[in-house]
This record gives sequence, structure tokens and C-alpha cells, in this order.
Amino acid sequence: MAENFWAAGKVHFKYHYWFHLLAATLFFLAAPFLVGMEALNFPQTGKVLEFYFSLSGIILLTPLFAPDQNRDIRDLLRTREMPFWWLHLIRLAEAFVSLTVLAVLFLFWMRAGECRFEFLPCCLGTLATCLFLGGLGILAASLTDSLPIGYMVSMIYYVCNFGSGRDYLGPFYLFTMTEGTFDGKMWIGISGILMILLGILWGRRRI
Repeated sequence: MAENFWAAGKVHFKYHYWFHLLAATLFFLAAPFLVGMEALNFPQTGKVLEFYFSLSGIILLTPLFAPDQNRDIRDLLRTREMPFWWLHLIRLAEAFVSLTVLAVLFLFWMRAGECRFEFLPCCLGTLATCLFLGGLGILAASLTDSLPIGYMVSMIYYVCNFGSGRDYLGPFYLFTMTEGTFDGKMWIGISGILMILLGILWGRRRI
């Protein structure tokens, strides 16, 4: 069984996922040209992580159902012994590992630039924000069977957090680290995980 999981993961990465990881990596490498990454205090670091890096969650998580957009691929996968939702979990594992590695490297990069912040809380807070945005995209894509709508819903929610977003979004406001606090990050992370699971469950029913 483990060999089947490994083989399924390799096929998904080779034919579908490498482009998304490449896009996220280029986005990662472009950071010094777009945002300041040196000698920042905690709220300034949080601003970079939440305003900039959190978009990696949309890039890496939302395309969970990208291969399923092709009807021929769906028909082929139905003939396999492995349950369809296992394939989604394999894809999700690839996305989460990629996201976590990039987040850790990004924080080390900022630490090397003499930014002052608590490493583990910032890492977990950043991943929570990424999971929420990516989970929202996964759920929207699953409900509508449309990957573009998944991206659009995530981006609209991201934009809604600017300006007076805190007044309207309450505990689901994403940019708390820019205010020097981790308030709500646990619930945002849990909500993101729940949306991902709901998206996978609904996608299983639809397929």
C-alpha cells in the first residue's frame, strides 16, 4: 500500500503539482524585491508574513482538485483500487510539506536579516493563515467544481481583511500579527483544516 501512495504522489507531482511549487518558489525568491526583510520588529515581521507570504497558501493548497478538472482523468482514477479521497490526502500532504518548508526557510531568511520575532509562534501563525486561505479556496473549488472560483474566493477574502476588515471579520480577521498579537490564530488554523476536510468530503461525493 505504501508503494501505491508513493507512486501516486510522484505521478501527481510530475504531471500536476511541480508548476504550482515552482510558482510559490519564485514568489518566495521575489520577496526581497517587493517587501522589506531586514531589521524588522515583530509587528513589521507579521505584516510581511501575513500580507505577503500568506498568499503561498492560495498558491500551494487551492489547486488540490486541479487534476480532477479533467473528466478523462476522473474516469481513469475511478478504475483504480485506491479510494479517490486517499489521492486527495496524498496531494494535500505534498502541499502541506511544501508550504511548511517554504515557511520555515522564509523565517530563517528573515532571522538572518536581523528581524526580531518568536520563531515558532510566528511559524505556526503564518501556517494557520495559509491554511485558512488555502482551505477556503479548496472548499470553494470543491463546492463549485471550479478551480478559478476557488482562487477568486480566497483572494476576495484576503482583500477584505484590509481597511476596516477587523470590524467585519471579527475572530476570522487574518492580520493580527501586524498588530503585535497572535489572537485568533488557533481558530483560524482550525477553521482552515475543517474547510479542507469539508472540501475533500464534498469532492468525494461529487466524484
